[in-house]
Amino acid sequence: MRQPLFLRGAPAGARVRWRAAIFCIGISVWIIGCDEQSGRSGESSQRSLRVFIVGESEAEPSWPVLKALAGQFHENSRRVEFIAVAPKSSSPQEQQALLDSLPRRGASVACLIPTDPPSVRASVNRLATGGCRVVTIARDVPESGRSVYCGPSETEIGRKAAEACAVALSGRPQTVMTLTSTESNTAYRVRSHSFREEIPLYGPIEIVKEVECGGNIFDAVEIVRRDARSYPRIGCWVLFDDWPLRATSAKERLLPLGCRMVLCNGNPKYMDRVSSGEIQAIVTFDFYECVFNALQAASGLAEEPTRQRPAFVMVDSVTVTISEMEWYRRCWESWRHGQPSPPQSPWE
Repeated sequence: MRQPLFLRGAPAGARVRWRAAIFCIGISVWIIGCDEQSGRSGESSQRSLRVFIVGESEAEPSWPVLKALAGQFHENSRRVEFIAVAPKSSSPQEQQALLDSLPRRGASVACLIPTDPPSVRASVNRLATGGCRVVTIARDVPESGRSVYCGPSETEIGRKAAEACAVALSGRPQTVMTLTSTESNTAYRVRSHSFREEIPLYGPIEIVKEVECGGNIFDAVEIVRRDARSYPRIGCWVLFDDWPLRATSAKERLLPLGCRMVLCNGNPKYMDRVSSGEIQAIVTFDFYECVFNALQAASGLAEEPTRQRPAFVMVDSVTVTISEMEWYRRCWESWRHGQPSPPQSPWE
């Protein structure tokens, strides 16, 4: 070993002590490295369970919420690893492929916001058959092998839509058109049935026509605009989901001026349409609470797979109008950072 300049010409004893010091430092570094490696492998062995949180896409407003809450649950769990994943684009086929990859990635539980529930039913069933429990978030996958659904009641969504429609019709013709897709998803059949049962409670309101769009967003735009021209005195349209709005820009108005709209979809990209007066009300729910409940259920399923758990964990549906819009904006800002709804919630 080449001696440093300050030891050249030093007594032999000093040179020996210098070499001993270097040896001790080397041993210490080696021991610390071994301890760190042992700690990492210990943590890895403790986190032998994996929960995958599968979003609609990385472009959806829900994605930051999923990542934030997954990170929080991961930090607070000793045994369960929480991993958020999502397709690059909002494609049922890409989400299906992602779900089919989870067994190879060691998934114990999959938490899923289904982009299109009927499209992923087969994947959900394959996961369940293979021993991976499935928790659905916000939208259920009916007639599947999922273990738990965390989200709003479709029946309550229909009732809230009827209530919001009655308010929107104040001073307008008491006539309604509804847009649905009962052929593609049983959830919309429930919403529609609940709406029809509830609306008579608010007086002589006539449902002129229930329009079927088959879940096709471009057909939905054409159908709504065609029927809006054919029935110019309709007081309000109730959309049981956002099909036509997905295919129109934020600056492109869907209905004629003066025609009211109630939307059963709380996506924050529609907040500006509420503020502008194009949409009178949206029927939505506390998305943070929904995801939190789902991850809590998934953690329990992973750690105690044989324990019986409720198949439904419901969150309340709420109506948001222009009066609550600023508060609703703050909600989404909090949720994106993994925080619950701000105080003074009109939903409480």
